[in-house]
Amino acid sequence: HKYYTILSGVAATLDNSTLAKVKELPNVEFVEKDGIAHALAVQNNAPWGLARVSNKRRLDNSNYQKYEYNPNAGEGVTVYVVDSGVNVDHVDFGGRAKWGANFIQGSPNIDGHGHGTHCAGTVGGNTFGVAKKAQLVGVKVLDRNGKAPWSVIIAGLNWVAQNARGSNNVISLSIGGDKNEAVNRAVNEAHAKGIFVAVAAGNENRDACIVSPASAENAFTVGATDVNDRKASFSNWGQCVNILAPGVDVLSAGISHRSATQSMSGTSMAAPHVAGIAATLLSQGVTFPNLKNTILSTASRNLISGFSSNTPNILANTG
Repeated sequence: HKYYTILSGVAATLDNSTLAKVKELPNVEFVEKDGIAHALAVQNNAPWGLARVSNKRRLDNSNYQKYEYNPNAGEGVTVYVVDSGVNVDHVDFGGRAKWGANFIQGSPNIDGHGHGTHCAGTVGGNTFGVAKKAQLVGVKVLDRNGKAPWSVIIAGLNWVAQNARGSNNVISLSIGGDKNEAVNRAVNEAHAKGIFVAVAAGNENRDACIVSPASAENAFTVGATDVNDRKASFSNWGQCVNILAPGVDVLSAGISHRSATQSMSGTSMAAPHVAGIAATLLSQGVTFPNLKNTILSTASRNLISGFSSNTPNILANTG
């Protein structure tokens, strides 16, 4: 892979001698070993996340399945789901989902894992989504096992930066792995180009500052909560987390047929809620420079238990 937009760099296989020479080149800032990124989800079942992000108070029998939303939420906004692909023919997308690019060599334009379709459904599905009028673009960077090298993830982010048009663009990035400077820079550069990047905090119950891309300075990093407003047991935490969102037993679109559903848990499920909120606010005229602060100002505070004291106790809300 060669990167011209999101980074000035290249991914290559080098022997030790060539590697040493490359490190000495005056225009090479750093060399980093490639690693593996993976989808951040666990299988389970039950819908509730949409109700939670549209209610300021805790869920009970009166509001458990009540999602209050603007029917034009997300109109005029494109959300790039950088993931395992998207089942673009799913009825819940209503023709608003399309393929953007596929970086898994030899793999067809299908979501062979289901993770990306689930995330896209939470962003903008007619039934399961926050921003029900958003345009959804699948950028396939994970294989059918939900894994890929960081170099492939960066290629996907680079493609988005090259192809995003206008000012209303969001990336939903529910991917994680060990800390990697190159992918963090790619996220930061996407942000510098005016693209909001919602990132999953990670599922290892550890400090999000030691994983990527959650630790990227300009990622909007999302931890996960459960239906009882508690920390999801798996959710990463700490000062690199910006906000919290539903991430346990989240029901969304599936891949087995055009109306399939699946329930998953993970910070992967939390991040698309926030990507959908970002798309909603952009469609309502909030500008990119004000987007993060607006998301934080409309959020609910001090409702979640179980997180470390250095994790912001801020629960995403549609306002």
